[in-house]
Amino acid sequence: MASASLCRNRRIGSLIVLGALALGVSACSDAAQEDPKPSEPSSSSPSPADPLAADKKEVLATVAGMRAAQNKAYAKASEKGTDLETYTSDTALGRMRADLANYRDAGLIFRGEITASQSKVTAIDVEKSPKTATVTECVDTTKWIPVDKETGKEDPLEDQPRRYRVTESLRTIGDRWVVVSYELEKSLPC
Repeated sequence: MASASLCRNRRIGSLIVLGALALGVSACSDAAQEDPKPSEPSSSSPSPADPLAADKKEVLATVAGMRAAQNKAYAKASEKGTDLETYTSDTALGRMRADLANYRDAGLIFRGEITASQSKVTAIDVEKSPKTATVTECVDTTKWIPVDKETGKEDPLEDQPRRYRVTESLRTIGDRWVVVSYELEKSLPC
């Protein structure tokens, strides 16, 4: 009995790590959706004198939108009714969809939300097509709690970092920025 509980806790811990990697994704929404626009961290806003300020602002808004869509999807272990496809594509979207399927199969949903601070555009290239950018930020999952969907009880987490650096890679599809991949850097607490 104890070994079954230990295996489940290890599996849940692994799923949470994968889920946190999936940080923020959203899908094309229809006009009937009432998702509020995510706010951007003020500390990461580019300077008005920066010739790339508008592009950087769009990039940071995309990452914030991804996170809002991710929180909504993981709260119900489903991307239906979220904007995951609006804010993510490629590897990022595939990883999030796989995570959601794993959580659904494990009977888990998440309460609370993933938050981020120190969001910064660390690279951007708007001269080539598609445009590309990289964002680094400090992600905090301390208030993002796995819960058994049937019982409503919190599922304990294995000992693991809950605040760490994440790097997201973005590109444009047409004139829309999307997160195409992300890397959790749990060895870099923040």
